[in-house]
Amino acid sequence: MVRYFKMGKESSYAQLPASLNIGVRILSESLKLNPGIEYIRTVEGGRVIQTKQISKISVEGDIDFYPVYDKGLGEFLLACLGTVNTTQVTTGVYKHEFTPKMSIKVTPWPSYSFEIGLDDVVSKQILGAVVESLAFDVEAGDFLGVTASIYAAKEQKATLGSPAAYSSLNYIHAGDVVTQTIGGNNVKFESFSLEIKNNFPEGYKFGSKYPQEIDIGPLEIIGEMSIRFLSDAHLDDFLASNEKAIVLKFQGPEITTGYNYYLEFNLPRVVYDAGDANINEQERLVQTLEFTALEHSTEGIIKVTLQNNVASY
Repeated sequence: MVRYFKMGKESSYAQLPASLNIGVRILSESLKLNPGIEYIRTVEGGRVIQTKQISKISVEGDIDFYPVYDKGLGEFLLACLGTVNTTQVTTGVYKHEFTPKMSIKVTPWPSYSFEIGLDDVVSKQILGAVVESLAFDVEAGDFLGVTASIYAAKEQKATLGSPAAYSSLNYIHAGDVVTQTIGGNNVKFESFSLEIKNNFPEGYKFGSKYPQEIDIGPLEIIGEMSIRFLSDAHLDDFLASNEKAIVLKFQGPEITTGYNYYLEFNLPRVVYDAGDANINEQERLVQTLEFTALEHSTEGIIKVTLQNNVASY
């Protein structure tokens, strides 16, 4: 049984790259072609449909996976946020800072092609894929989970290939957290979730039934975190609508002496949308804080930093 998921970056939108060489161990995918068939009822048809015609074609669905530091995670971050700044920290170690792309005037939105092996039968290829929304979710004692909601232009059938090389690293886990702060103060999260929503407009243009480009839409970043209720400080911040900064950092094994793999989320300005603490029978008291990210005057709205051994994205 041959099942695999591999991907490659496109040089132009919805054009299959020469190589799909990034293997990702996904948990599931639900990518489906929307053939865009319009069923047209005309007056001479009586009660039945006599005419159909293709109108707007697209591919949508979700990909669920546990990320690792070196394969797949950076690609999905770039397909979601749109911009990356890479610096070489030392030989074989690179720091990638992903931030939201604010314009497509100079460069288009980065897009990818996927190939998915369907047992021993055939593979399907998805072209022009971008990440409409990217959701991270982790609970104490568990793995970091990622759901990428995909918007793509085309699906086509292809000859069954073979998997690309997968990572040998362990999945990112809540036990890997080395920094967790709110407003610069240390906290102990029991759960944390974050969702980045792009709200892309449809990219249809004259001359094709397929999307032709990816344009920017209103960015929305929301999240939720839970902590043991041992202080009223966060309740005070919620009641007063105080703005806070959130930092969450996962650290993996060494890449080379003194330099580790890591993933860091930096939200410099958030406001709590919910933050009450509620009692229930004799259960322990946990405070759940829901938040929305706002743009900071100098630090932007979000920065996701990934350090690994990958030279570029």
